[in-house]
Amino acid sequence: MRSMLGKIKTLERYRQLVDLGKSHGLEEKEARAQLLFPVFFAGLAGLAGNLVATFACLDIISAEDREELREEALAALKKHGGLTRQALEEMPKIEGFVLEALRTCPSLFGHIKVFSS
Repeated sequence: MRSMLGKIKTLERYRQLVDLGKSHGLEEKEARAQLLFPVFFAGLAGLAGNLVATFACLDIISAEDREELREEALAALKKHGGLTRQALEEMPKIEGFVLEALRTCPSLFGHIKVFSS
């Protein structure tokens, strides 16, 4: 996180936005918080919507398919000692399921502003 923020701080647009915040009486730390809060909030809202859609789809597939996904996950987690990048790379069925769930039931959180305009 620190390295990402360090890179953001070098951008001219960041400096312009912080200067705008300062012109309204904010310190740099306060202006930065005001800039980053909507980004994090939007990310969390989108994640929550996608998780709900995926779990809803998981509930409607057959018990056999759920068991197949479960077995794949348990095998990869056991092999790699928990949730790691390598474990995730060995879950192609789960990846396919999640991608299909997101394709058929996309989250609307990212589109609320468009609909309200």
